[in-house]
Amino acid sequence: MSFLFLNQIFILLINVFAISIGIFVFKNNSQKNINAALGMMVIFMLVWVDFAYIARLISFQNVELSLFFLKIAWFATPLLFTSLYFLIINLLKKNEEHKKINIIVLIAGILSAFMAGFNDFVVESIRFVDSSMGINYGDGMIFFLALITFIMVATLYVFFKEYFKATSSLKLKLQYFLLGITLFYSANLAFNITLPLFFDIVRFYWMGDYSAIILLSFIAYAIIKKELFDIKVMLTSVFMILIATLLLLDVFFSVGNLWQITIKSIILIVFLVFGWQLVKSIIREIDQRKKLENAYDELRQLDHAKSEFMSIVSHQLRTPLSIIKGHLSMVDEGVYDKNPRKRKKVLRNVYKANERLINLVNDVLSASRIQSGKIEVVRRENNVVDIVGGVVERFENNAEEKGVKLKFKSPKGPILANIDYSKIENSFLNLLDNAIKYTSEGVVEVSIKDEVDYFEIKIKDTGDGMTKQEINKLFKTFSRGSAGKRYWVQGSGLGLYIARQFAEMHGGKVWATSKGENQGSSFYIKIPKD
Repeated sequence: MSFLFLNQIFILLINVFAISIGIFVFKNNSQKNINAALGMMVIFMLVWVDFAYIARLISFQNVELSLFFLKIAWFATPLLFTSLYFLIINLLKKNEEHKKINIIVLIAGILSAFMAGFNDFVVESIRFVDSSMGINYGDGMIFFLALITFIMVATLYVFFKEYFKATSSLKLKLQYFLLGITLFYSANLAFNITLPLFFDIVRFYWMGDYSAIILLSFIAYAIIKKELFDIKVMLTSVFMILIATLLLLDVFFSVGNLWQITIKSIILIVFLVFGWQLVKSIIREIDQRKKLENAYDELRQLDHAKSEFMSIVSHQLRTPLSIIKGHLSMVDEGVYDKNPRKRKKVLRNVYKANERLINLVNDVLSASRIQSGKIEVVRRENNVVDIVGGVVERFENNAEEKGVKLKFKSPKGPILANIDYSKIENSFLNLLDNAIKYTSEGVVEVSIKDEVDYFEIKIKDTGDGMTKQEINKLFKTFSRGSAGKRYWVQGSGLGLYIARQFAEMHGGKVWATSKGENQGSSFYIKIPKD
């Protein structure tokens, strides 16, 4: 088997494999930026590999045409490195954070591509070394290598900077990237730079070119692993395409009679039909498996939410019931008969515990009705100032007992809005309760902004403050992550969820901001007036 034939087989495999991977990822990946970057990689890779192969193939017959094709290959090479950089940037979703590097890498890629492709600055001429095609490099070769090195270093810099901050699942994907990049860079460094430049060994140049397919293989597997489609589909499809290609070539180059050509054509058609059915069956199998995995994940999340909810509710029920039982038993035994003031205080504690129970039951019922879609919004014209002022008055004693100063910056006139009184009241009540509960000292300040189309209620406190991660978890049902465990020790984990849902039923929204721990928080309710 000749070296030329092996080269032809390699080129055929690389083209079929690269195009197949590009098509499958493009069809199955919903992220357009990743698709675009990978698509550009496939295009530049095939231009590099194919035109370098053609240049070597015809170098002895037509030196000028061979040089032309070689420059096209060199034109595509830095653009391949550039598209690899942007593929990683988009996979990591770090476009905004690395804007300056992005621009410099893009300029370096385009500049080096034009340097190599449209003049003699990098590739000057072709020469022959031991029956292999070599290159006489121009004066700009060192500058060209410097630009390529910068792109490579920038790619690794962004890669490692974000790798240590990535999630475990993303780290696994990035490890495949790293392996592919390492093999690709090493092969190019060895066969395309070190051996030809320093040792004048050019017969292994093709190995550096063909290493691009190793890079693409690892990148494609990293993108699709446990996310888009199973590797079985890709490998099966590539295998089917290769066999179909060989059968098609056998038909075209057949020298037999018409009957043999007809038989081979029928075999090709039958193979394509059954092959397509095989691929479809694998896709269906994978889809079913994914649906089962998704269903299992949902069930696991529901089970976790149920367990969390039962833990929260049981704790919140047990505490006030124990208080009520203990105090009432002592009252029944006459412990406080001779001290009316102490008995009054105990009964007040019983009343507060009963209020906690009622609030808990109301929260659970409200959340249940929200999720079942059984809550309706009954809009009437109401004065928002009266709603907010009434709730503030109800919480003045609670704030005073904690030593927290509760302020209400009341507007001079009424603020009329077509809203559901009880739901807006409930939303604001939950937010104010949250602010007072978790402000150990300082001030809780309530204000209302009146605009033409909407009103906005702001509750600003000097409490513990929150991190961004904690803010993201605040408005979820039964969420007991770091924020939930810290802020909802005596809550059902439903108050802020209900507040947001009631606001959204009015076409409004609820959100929170904080500069960080121990720096206070601000909660907002923004509701359209109509």
